[in-house]
Amino acid sequence: MDLKSFHLFLALIFCVFLSLLFWYFYASNYVGFLYSVKNSSYYFPETYSGNLKLVTYSEMSAPEKVLRKFKSKGVNIVIGPTYSTTGELFAPYLEYFDVIAFSPTITSWELLNKTDRIFSFSPDNNAQINAIKNFLKARGINNILLILDPMNKKYSEEFKKLLDYFSGTEFYFYSLKTFLKKELDYKNFEAVVITITTKSAVDIISQTKSLNPNMIFVCADAAVDTELIDYAKNAKEEIYGVSFTSSLKDPVEILINDAVNAVEDHKFISAQQALRFYKNHYVRIKGNLSHFNKMGFLDRPVDIVKLTNRRINQ
Repeated sequence: MDLKSFHLFLALIFCVFLSLLFWYFYASNYVGFLYSVKNSSYYFPETYSGNLKLVTYSEMSAPEKVLRKFKSKGVNIVIGPTYSTTGELFAPYLEYFDVIAFSPTITSWELLNKTDRIFSFSPDNNAQINAIKNFLKARGINNILLILDPMNKKYSEEFKKLLDYFSGTEFYFYSLKTFLKKELDYKNFEAVVITITTKSAVDIISQTKSLNPNMIFVCADAAVDTELIDYAKNAKEEIYGVSFTSSLKDPVEILINDAVNAVEDHKFISAQQALRFYKNHYVRIKGNLSHFNKMGFLDRPVDIVKLTNRRINQ
C-alpha cells in the first residue's frame, strides 16, 4: 500500500469512527412516542428530561404515515401505543417498516398472539381476568354488570370471559346519556366491572351508585388512571382497581417510565437486533430483573386494590 492509499484508508477509518460517534451519541437516541389524549401519556413528553429524543405523534394518527415519518428520522423503536385497538392498527405497519413497539399498557392477549413486534410492560388480560374472578368469588359475588368499551374492543371484549363464571349483563358504553337511558335492573347487580377509560369510569360510578347502594365497582387497568384515583380518594362508593405497579400515584406514567428506561439502557443498530435481544434477555424494572414471556408481556404480579379513601402515595 503506497502512502496516498494509506492516508485514504486512515481517512475512511476516521469517517467511519465519526459516523459511529454520531450514531451512538445522537441518532440512536431518536425514539418514536405514541400518546393518547385519553390518559397521562399525553403529558409525558412535556415533563420528560432524559437522554432520548422523543418524536411524538398521536396514536390516533394514520399508522402508515406515522411510521414512515419515524423511519425517515432513523427510528427503530417506538414507545406506545397505549390501547390494544390502536395497537392492532399499527401491528402490520411495524412489520412493514421494520420497527418494534414498547407499549406501556397494552394487555390484549389476542393482539400479541398475532405479532412479535409489540412488547408490553403490562401483564395480559388473562392475568387481570383471573385476579378479578378470584376477588369477586371471595366476596361471594354472583351477578355482575360488565361495562365494555366500543372504542377499544380488542381489549375490552376479552373481559367477556368473566361471564363464563358469573351471571350478568354486558353493556357497551358510548355515552353517559345512552347508558342512563338503558333500562337495567341495578338491584340485581352486586358488582360493576368497568373496562373503559378513566373519565367514563368516573361518570358511571358517580351516576349509578344511588341506584343500588350495595354495588361495588371493580375497574380494569384501562380505567385506573389519575382521574379515577383522584375521584376515589374521597368517594363514598366502594371502588377497587387492578394494579400491577408499585404505586397508584400515576400507574400509566410509571409504566411509560419503565418502557423508557428499558430503551435508555440499550442501543441497537436495527430493530432486528433489538427484537432478538428482548426475546432472550432480562430488562431492569426499578432495580429488579424481569423478562418478557413468549407472548411479549412483562411478567408482573396482578393485585386488586381498594381505591376508596386511598392515599395518593400508596
